[in-house]
Amino acid sequence: MNGEVCFVGGASAAGKTEITTILEEKFGMKRYKLKWALLEAGVRKGLDRSVIPDHYDILIKDATNILLNEVIPEYKRVVLDVHYGVQVNFSTSLARQQKTVEDLSEPYQSGIDRKLVKLLAQTVTKLGFILVVAPRSDILSRRIQRQAEGKPYRSLNPLSIDQEQGAELSWFNHYVNIARRARRTTFYERIRQGIVLNSDGSFEYAIEEIYKIFR
Repeated sequence: MNGEVCFVGGASAAGKTEITTILEEKFGMKRYKLKWALLEAGVRKGLDRSVIPDHYDILIKDATNILLNEVIPEYKRVVLDVHYGVQVNFSTSLARQQKTVEDLSEPYQSGIDRKLVKLLAQTVTKLGFILVVAPRSDILSRRIQRQAEGKPYRSLNPLSIDQEQGAELSWFNHYVNIARRARRTTFYERIRQGIVLNSDGSFEYAIEEIYKIFR
């Protein structure tokens, strides 16, 4: 498939949404979230949006097909705004826009369908994985701001930030390894990967680093 896909993930409030938005504006890459494909898959099945998060296992195959057969062929260059690792119960509550207390003991699980990663590695001409990291103090400041704005946010507990960044790193490496193994069966170029520091809101620096990795 003639297409370019770059995953950009990171902890909540690390700045990945701002970064992917700038990538779209500056480099013409279509910004897309996997949950948008899930929502579209649910709507096509006649499900109410409020219950779609409960049917992830059923909808993920259709969502993958939407991404592979519709989104990438239409836009050619796509940047996927993702979380590499998720706390399923807490993330589901956020998707429903429910106020909930984060359980720090809840384990992090796969945030991306492994089959999607493997299929992309075998079919798109260019594939990359970026992990956005940020100082704990920066993330905490952004979470406090979100709280003040009435937006959904994760815990202000520093332990929450450390756990999420650690989980993002672990799952990031997991997906890169899956993609590498799948890529060996093709003639496409190597997988692009990198960890980018987003410090003090220096989005331009992070953007330039991502461009160097993925260009």
